[in-house]
Amino acid sequence: MNKALLPNTLAYLICPSVTKLAILAVLYQINPSIPYRIVVTLVAVAIFIYTLACCVITGGPCNPLKEGALKCLENVALSHAVLNISSDVAVIVIPIPTIHKLQLSLKQKISNGCILAIGSLGTVCSIARLPHAIVLPHTEDSTYTQAILGIWSIAEINLGTICACAMRFKSLIRT
Repeated sequence: MNKALLPNTLAYLICPSVTKLAILAVLYQINPSIPYRIVVTLVAVAIFIYTLACCVITGGPCNPLKEGALKCLENVALSHAVLNISSDVAVIVIPIPTIHKLQLSLKQKISNGCILAIGSLGTVCSIARLPHAIVLPHTEDSTYTQAILGIWSIAEINLGTICACAMRFKSLIRT
């Protein structure tokens, strides 16, 4: 199981971050103001750095194939969860002032609100996943708890991907 855990963990560490970076790439384009773009860029750089750090730590000193790496992996999982939730919130909050200032029709406002709601559901999945990550080292049935973690992780990643795609869906329908 530990042989499969490393690629699985690395894939989970990378997927939500790539999704958020894709969303930030779209958000960067919606407002040309320098302060807004600086904030978007800083959040993107922070996401990239913490993802890279977690991947390097997981692949190096916390490699599941090494003896005694479980506590290290637990610490990486918890720190990644907190950073992931924080960056989720940042990605959701960044466009709100810009979208609020735009003169949009009710239909467009509802559409934008739905996209933000989908992103919020991804954040809810991250938050719902956190207690299971905390109890994992102390549970008697770790396989069951890992399955629950996997389900929340899959839901989070898929909702994030849907949100990232929905931001470009209107131009696809128009075409």
